[in-house]
Amino acid sequence: MLNSLSGKTQETKLTYSISGKINGTRSEQFLYIIGPITAGKQKIDSVKLKSGEFKISGNSEEPALANVFLKDLSGKKTASASFYLDGSPVTFTAGLETTAQTFVRKSVTGSKLQDEISLIHSNADQFSQLPQLRDAYKKALSDKDSLEMKVLDKKIQNAASLRRGNLEKFAKDNPEKWASLFILMYDLPLRNLEALNQVKSLLNNLNPAIRSGYNAKTLFSKIEFSERKYLMGKVPEDFAQKSHLGKLIKLSDYRGKYVLIDFWASWCHPCREENPNLLRAFNLYNGNGFEILAVSLDTKKDAWIKAIQEDKLPWTQVSDLKYPNDVANQFGVNTIPDNFLLDPQGKVIGQNLRGKALDVKLAELFGEKK
Repeated sequence: MLNSLSGKTQETKLTYSISGKINGTRSEQFLYIIGPITAGKQKIDSVKLKSGEFKISGNSEEPALANVFLKDLSGKKTASASFYLDGSPVTFTAGLETTAQTFVRKSVTGSKLQDEISLIHSNADQFSQLPQLRDAYKKALSDKDSLEMKVLDKKIQNAASLRRGNLEKFAKDNPEKWASLFILMYDLPLRNLEALNQVKSLLNNLNPAIRSGYNAKTLFSKIEFSERKYLMGKVPEDFAQKSHLGKLIKLSDYRGKYVLIDFWASWCHPCREENPNLLRAFNLYNGNGFEILAVSLDTKKDAWIKAIQEDKLPWTQVSDLKYPNDVANQFGVNTIPDNFLLDPQGKVIGQNLRGKALDVKLAELFGEKK
């Protein structure tokens, strides 16, 4: 059995077992589990529930966050829960709220790694007082006390920063613990370049046995992808994709003009809601040398063209109709809408400019227009 709290014996595979009962399920339902690592990949397994009871076991190359879930008759994923596997037998029990299809009264026992991470979270919450502040904010929201909400919002930001610092300190002080890796993976968002660099530094500081495993490699890949989007002041590499009319379009075609590279898709509601703002900005400033080059993350051409027509978008549209889109991958874009504003020399001078933020930036460049 693998030591659940340190990386000293990672070369030994762990054997996991999960048993328990889900009350309120149908007898023909299956419980699925994804998370254990085999041959350098996450594997998925399933077990049929018998009067709601189940037991499933297997091997994993390292500790892992297991996600368990049910599927309805159509095959759609419904109720789900997650907990850590470390080689200790785990008991998972819950009830199924059939209307909302969610697990209720969840209980996880047996995993030392789960207990350790729960304690770390509890200590971080106590240190920062973040949960109490969020509860107070909910009350102020219910009471429609806008002044109190404003005060609490600032306190919540400070508390969130304190909580993050507390978790970062644990990871720094405990490089030999698997809990440190999972805190870096799931509790410290890569929200900006400073946060990204801090997580990268802490990841590199971990025990080599932990740092060389599947989970750490996954986080390294996520960091590398996220680094691509930090392009302010830089000139992105050229790219070429075909327009919806079949013409090959290059980014370098736009040198000499200000161009907004807009990432969107027909199925993205926030993107469609932003399109009228883009259209207004385009109509105001296109005569001054402002262009928009839209990169669609669509994979179905008909839906893409239909959205262009419905939203009456006059600027050039490109896509490779693949998932992931090669240009989105190049720019580190994994959520949309997103955009990059380039100057006539091809240098990025703005990112994620939407609504009023785009208006302000364009007015700064071209002068305010109405």
